[in-house]
Amino acid sequence: MRPALLVLALCGLSLPALADDVTAPKLPTFAQEPQPLPTSASPWSGWHIGCEVFAFSGKGVKHGAGGGVFAGYDRELPSNFVIGFDVATGYSPFPFRYGPFRGFDYAATSVKVGYDMGRLMPYLTAGAVLARPTTAAGGYAGATEAATDLFDSSSRLQGAARVGAGFDYA
Repeated sequence: MRPALLVLALCGLSLPALADDVTAPKLPTFAQEPQPLPTSASPWSGWHIGCEVFAFSGKGVKHGAGGGVFAGYDRELPSNFVIGFDVATGYSPFPFRYGPFRGFDYAATSVKVGYDMGRLMPYLTAGAVLARPTTAAGGYAGATEAATDLFDSSSRLQGAARVGAGFDYA
């Protein structure tokens, strides 16, 4: 019993071990600094192309189908303003029966200034349109023919300014 008391006495006199007293071997770390999550690109920035088809119908409308192609680029600035441009060409039918024309070959360009409000972007636009009235019975044959017919030597080319306002929703 004396040896057991001696062991207990020696254990009681010793100081407790602290975590700093033990040095563990350093293991290599494969962890990297946390990176910020990538922000998604603005839905309002980038190139866009497309086509459109439209029609007028009603009593006496002559050849009421038309269409065109368009392309453009928009860029969002750090201040949430969006600037861009668009170009388009095509054929638009004349909507009235007793008019002198069947429709118009057209080319248009415009600039746009908008403000990114999340999924909604209100904008203002301004531009110019060149149009040539068509009197032939043919009507719309294609966007490329509309562009070449526009500058035909026998053209009665007309110009006009256009302004507008609207909104895009993504």
